Amino acid sequence: MRTSFLAPIAILAWLLGGAAAPRPAYDVVIRGGTIYDGSGNKPIVGDVAIRGDSIIGVARSITGRGKKEINARGLAVAPGFINMLSWANESLIED
Repeated sequence: MRTSFLAPIAILAWLLGGAAAPRPAYDVVIRGGTIYDGSGNKPIVGDVAIRGDSIIGVARSITGRGKKEINARGLAVAPGFINMLSWANESLIED
């Protein structure tokens, strides 16, 4: 019985097409940082997921990957923190 030479090519094409990496679920994932959430509770070591300009998730482990992955191991992460310190003294008082 003769085997078609196209079968291995078809299998290879299927494997390459099917083996494509899934699309990233988030724009940015900050992984392994010490997360301070502003509640006064003890910080946790975990991940922060961001899509667009919104924080989508904060957890000990975020499943899914980001277009950009940041290793924050050993660093502090404060999601949602807004720094009000400004050198625009006159306009700050005026506003």
